[in-house]
Amino acid sequence: MFDSYVPPNWFWILMAILLSCYLKLASDRNMANSRPVISPASIVSIFWKV
Repeated sequence: MFDSYVPPNWFWILMAILLSCYLKLASDRNMANSRPVISPASIVSIFWKV
């Protein structure tokens, strides 16, 4: 009944990847004690390193 409201599987996979990258950046940022700003470029760079 709610199939039209459920995003496709690739959407959830992409969100999981972005979330994991965000958490990784957050943990690295806390260790390095750098500024709390995560730019899209840094997320993309980490995404392509995986």
